[in-house]
Amino acid sequence: MGGKLARHRNEVQARLTAGQALGQLRTGSLLAVCPPAPQARPSARTVAGELDHGDPDREVLIRVGAPIPILAYHEVSPEPHPAFRRYSVTADQFARQMGWLAARDYQTIDIDALVQARRAGGALPRRPVLIMFDDGFQGCADHAVPVLQSHGFTAVFYLVTGLMGDTSRWMAGEGVELPLMSWDRARALAHAGFQCGVHTVTHPRLTSLEPASCRAELGAARRRLEDELGRPAVHLAYPFGNYDPAVQASAAEAGYVTACSTRAGLSEADDDLLALHRVTVYGHDSLLDFACRLRTGSAALERLRRALGTLARRFGGRGQARP
Repeated sequence: MGGKLARHRNEVQARLTAGQALGQLRTGSLLAVCPPAPQARPSARTVAGELDHGDPDREVLIRVGAPIPILAYHEVSPEPHPAFRRYSVTADQFARQMGWLAARDYQTIDIDALVQARRAGGALPRRPVLIMFDDGFQGCADHAVPVLQSHGFTAVFYLVTGLMGDTSRWMAGEGVELPLMSWDRARALAHAGFQCGVHTVTHPRLTSLEPASCRAELGAARRRLEDELGRPAVHLAYPFGNYDPAVQASAAEAGYVTACSTRAGLSEADDDLLALHRVTVYGHDSLLDFACRLRTGSAALERLRRALGTLARRFGGRGQARP
């Protein structure tokens, strides 16, 4: 009798906890459903409230151990292609997301600032975020850039150097070919203060290439970007997030300082600069999902499912008869 009663109490408690979590999700209680990711203990180099000499009104913090969200987008369009909807954010969605960041005092940084912070403890905004766009789609230049500029935000655009002004041929097998920005548009972005990085020449899966072909893709793409934009090109995003130790070695040999993966999560202090974690923003994400991804690297429902799984395992093992 006592064992049945204990099991019943556990089941009731589990249902109550799950119900509370669902209620928090429905009412948008971000802190309850998406608590901030745990941060490393501040090092001796952490200085709170130090003023940035370039902007005396902006407080900065040397956040040596703090995780940083690197948001990864693909397409931004008023009317996403149905076959690419998962990776396409509407222009309205993007505007709401950027407005959410601005209202909460997030400040964008570029990839060079991240490298400086990781290597030498350089000063960062109190709420730093990186915004990145893979593939160089024309829609991002047309619809994302004006929104970014309206908030004073910067971003990094990773370009497929052999297909500029063409279409995303690597997606043809999926029935999708989206227009890519031209070199003139990329030069205008660079002139406006945005960064442009390398996304290879033809967008191949680098691990499927022979080592010599992989080195050629990485080297040729870097040289072309530098020739076209007249500035160093030392930042890479692996197509499809596809890499292995041999590809990383080739990237380092080609002169890249950073390379972005599609490993989900915030970029921690010990993140591998040649396999940076990022937070992919999906077309189906709600604003709550976006906020949760920003804080934890995961969407609200993903975190809720994990929490419920933990509860099930925790309570499932109690109240059982002992051998």
